[in-house]
Amino acid sequence: MVAAIGVSAGLLMSPPALARDQRAKGAIVGTAQTFSFFETTVTATDKNGNSYRAKAKSSGRYRIKNVPPGTYLVEFSSDCGERWSVEDVVVADRAVDVTGGPSDDQRCIVVGLLEIGGRRGESDIG
Repeated sequence: MVAAIGVSAGLLMSPPALARDQRAKGAIVGTAQTFSFFETTVTATDKNGNSYRAKAKSSGRYRIKNVPPGTYLVEFSSDCGERWSVEDVVVADRAVDVTGGPSDDQRCIVVGLLEIGGRRGESDIG
């Protein structure tokens, strides 16, 4: 009887063995086509308001992992104010590619970008 209690207590204190296997296997991946020096956030929202997000790398590539199956609105927003979205993205148990960028009338206009010594926007000129 003591052994049974010890085994039961051990099971209650250990983390669930299947937790990793129970995570959603879907993903939303792609390339946010915007200027590489602006940070872009990608957010996928389901019809219940649950959101999943990722930041795009400087190459524009992003990956939102562990997305449950369903239909999502995928929204892109960059630091410069570019915003665009893709509706009705269906996620199953695999990765879905969503690649795109803002329309021409939504693009940021960069004026006077300065690169001196390999660092954008900074100058050694006094």
